[in-house]
Amino acid sequence: MPAARFTDQLNAQIGHELAAHNQYLACAVHYDALTMPQMAAFFYAQAAEERSHALMMVRYLLDTRRRGARDRLRRRRGPRAAGAGAGASGE
Repeated sequence: MPAARFTDQLNAQIGHELAAHNQYLACAVHYDALTMPQMAAFFYAQAAEERSHALMMVRYLLDTRRRGARDRLRRRRGPRAAGAGAGASGE
């Protein structure tokens, strides 16, 4: 079983990889909307690569879940919408 500190840092890295995936995906959608297919394709490929990195780390944590390692695979929050900070009401 991996050490708790390592698992915590790996969870943080998974969050970074998924955040990068979301950023690349947003760029791809932007360029897709501007009908710039080559730029969109580049950013879609980058998004897929970042997602792949995150999933490799998740798979590692799931494969090493003996004696409680699975419990340390924390739930990740979804991306926050722009302007969804403190005091913002969505209604």
